[in-house]
Amino acid sequence: MEPSDGTPMVGLAFRASWQASEVPGGTTLLPVRYRVLSLDDAPTGGRLLLPRLTRTTDPMTFDFDALDHRIAGFMNRWGTTALRVSLALIFIWFGILKPLGMSPAEPLVRASVEWMPLFSPATWLGVIGWWEVAIGVTFLFRKTIRIAVALLAAQMVGTFLPLVMLPQVTFQPGGLPFAPTMEGQYIIKNLLIISAALVVGGTVHLAPHGEGGGSHPRLSDEPGPV
Repeated sequence: MEPSDGTPMVGLAFRASWQASEVPGGTTLLPVRYRVLSLDDAPTGGRLLLPRLTRTTDPMTFDFDALDHRIAGFMNRWGTTALRVSLALIFIWFGILKPLGMSPAEPLVRASVEWMPLFSPATWLGVIGWWEVAIGVTFLFRKTIRIAVALLAAQMVGTFLPLVMLPQVTFQPGGLPFAPTMEGQYIIKNLLIISAALVVGGTVHLAPHGEGGGSHPRLSDEPGPV
């Protein structure tokens, strides 16, 4: 179907229903309902007569739904990357403090490893610190995520030991198991780190996005169909 002035319509781009309307000089067809089909192989040389598709008809109305889609799309594109880099930063930062003798968790770690053979508590403190640094460094790169998750799994076994071996330190008197001390809370919050590692580890077979392109499945940052 062509408009009254003979200019070809981009028919592959839109499907519309038309109604006859009286205008000066004769009768023409105006679109009253439309939806996007495809822009592939659309004819050239004509001019698009259909109005620009928007989600609102009132220019003074703010489209919160479109904004919500864009924000959700941004979070979906960058959320996993931010989570991975945050894990790397935390493990490198907090880990390096242990061999430097600057970690506030040193007394708790030393008390937890006193029973362990081979090394002194001070040496074990350094080993654990450098282990955490290794976890952080391997989280920095997508190609080493599997190594990071494996190192983290081994480290978490030791992290939760004080809840069992040192309940007098990790729980308030008479509060076992529902009232942890500050040290106990410090340990229990590692459940969030485990969950974050599960999310990051689940991306190893997905194409990256927000890191040089790719086709990672993600929420659209554009509004949905009209």
